[in-house]
Amino acid sequence: MPHQAPLESSVITSTEQYEDALRTVDQLRSYGMKQLEITGAGLRMVDRRNANVARASGVSALSGAALGLALGVFVTLVADTSMTGLVVVFWGLVYGAILGALVGFFKALVHNRPEAPASEVRPTEYEVRCAPADVAVAKKLLSTPPDLHHQEAA
Repeated sequence: MPHQAPLESSVITSTEQYEDALRTVDQLRSYGMKQLEITGAGLRMVDRRNANVARASGVSALSGAALGLALGVFVTLVADTSMTGLVVVFWGLVYGAILGALVGFFKALVHNRPEAPASEVRPTEYEVRCAPADVAVAKKLLSTPPDLHHQEAA
């Protein structure tokens, strides 16, 4: 969507979740309102870096071990191997943990690289706005249950 100059607008409602604001805009657009916008308000800084690479590797190793265990059990059930089932499950667990730890380690390194932004700005709430002349209509539409709108239109 191309960048547009901000409209002179008034707040209809505000929510903590962007999805809720988007549903409100969709609801109002279904009634024919066109000039609506969602803006972020109450901005705060959020730290994006997780300096604990070891923790990320450990958590990922546990996930990999669980996946390796499941694959080991699957292989013992379907494949005809010269190893016993317990050995296959054990090696699946070991290889899964190693692979998971490596994936977690490299993911944490990429996430914590020096040139990556250390923090970002996020809104604490999202405001749904419209033209000042349409605020009363929009609030009325939002305060009335949706079934009543369809009955009045019929």
